[in-house]
Amino acid sequence: MDRFYCQDLSTSFAILDEEESHHLLRVHRKRLGEVVHLFDGNGTIAQGWVYEIGKKEVIIQLSEITKLEPNPRRVTLAVSPLKSEDRFEWLLEKATEIGVTDFLPILCERTENKRFRKDRYEKIVLGASKQSLKTHVPPIHEPQSLKSLLQSHRNPWYFGHCLETFPSTLIKSIDFIYPVTMAIGPEGDFTESEIRWMMEKGGVPISLGTERLRTETAAIVALTLSLI
Repeated sequence: MDRFYCQDLSTSFAILDEEESHHLLRVHRKRLGEVVHLFDGNGTIAQGWVYEIGKKEVIIQLSEITKLEPNPRRVTLAVSPLKSEDRFEWLLEKATEIGVTDFLPILCERTENKRFRKDRYEKIVLGASKQSLKTHVPPIHEPQSLKSLLQSHRNPWYFGHCLETFPSTLIKSIDFIYPVTMAIGPEGDFTESEIRWMMEKGGVPISLGTERLRTETAAIVALTLSLI
């Protein structure tokens, strides 16, 4: 089943924008009268059929509209932007497929890449949501410094690190109470001062095992294990 994005599913007719219309007509080759499945990224899914085809938009007449609740296992990923744009975009895509709730880019002492291409990242996340048939599209928040973000954050939060001089709890032994936030540092890890500060503020240090992982790999492993 293919699913198309439409921001407004509140009436009997849905209007697809130019990009989604092109995808529906040129990629999936839908024609008048054919069945179409839609979602709005906020839990509403709908079924209808192609009612009208214009030059830059397609109108869908809706026959079924359903509102779904989000997954109760809500995990926010707070992660430092990566030096490699390709790897960061890969992380956004895979984390969306796995079921992340929100993305919180954090700027740490060792963060090297502070560029933030929100429009591009949102397209990647939307595409991954459509591909994996998600009902909710995870938002990508504006980058914040590690300290400003976690000082104002209300979820219980955990952070991974690789320094043997600090304690950690194996993530597989934790019985999570949702919602939670999982923080993963940049290439080079969190600094000692960041780790001390997070522990003082109630952050729980976690271990992902004995292997040393790249930032994007650590984020995927942490997200996966926290959702199982």
